[in-house]
Amino acid sequence: PYLNLLSRQQIRLYNYFHAGQPRTDRLLAGTDRLFQALRYPHAGSELLTFGALYEIFGCLFEEEFYEQLPEDASPGHNCSARFRKADQLKPVLEYIDANYAGPITLEELSRLAGMSPKYFCRYFRTVIHRTPMDYLNYYRIEHSCRLLNATELPVTEIAYRCGFNDSSYFVKTFKKYMGITPRQYALRQPDAPA
Repeated sequence: PYLNLLSRQQIRLYNYFHAGQPRTDRLLAGTDRLFQALRYPHAGSELLTFGALYEIFGCLFEEEFYEQLPEDASPGHNCSARFRKADQLKPVLEYIDANYAGPITLEELSRLAGMSPKYFCRYFRTVIHRTPMDYLNYYRIEHSCRLLNATELPVTEIAYRCGFNDSSYFVKTFKKYMGITPRQYALRQPDAPA
């Protein structure tokens, strides 16, 4: 119910918090824990991330760090239309999550959404703000970052495990999204072997 208030745009969270005040100490401590869990992933860090998010949102609501929006200001029908659009893509996103390591075609994804490939591409981009294949590649790169953080697997093996059949294409795609090569990314991690 709390997150629904946000998603339906019935409230707006404050976007600035003063450090050093008793009301914000817990909130800032929670965000520190969140960024720590994200910055240095390890076994259990996903649980710590969820825990920190719950703590942050609990604190935001307990301390009432939000303002109620007037009913005429909340775009109710536009908002619910957006949710319906996102719901229609849910099977597609779940499929990508379960199958990103294997080959995925635009035809498969559009069939899951019940749309023609051309319309699906337009629809997906409107809702997700990326093309379906761009989203898939970005999703694969995110998973490769986790493997680079948590394992000492060779780059070629990580590419294969994340759905890339060509390691040079993987390196090129990784650099496009991350700004550096996978090897450079692995070396700048705190636990990387010397």
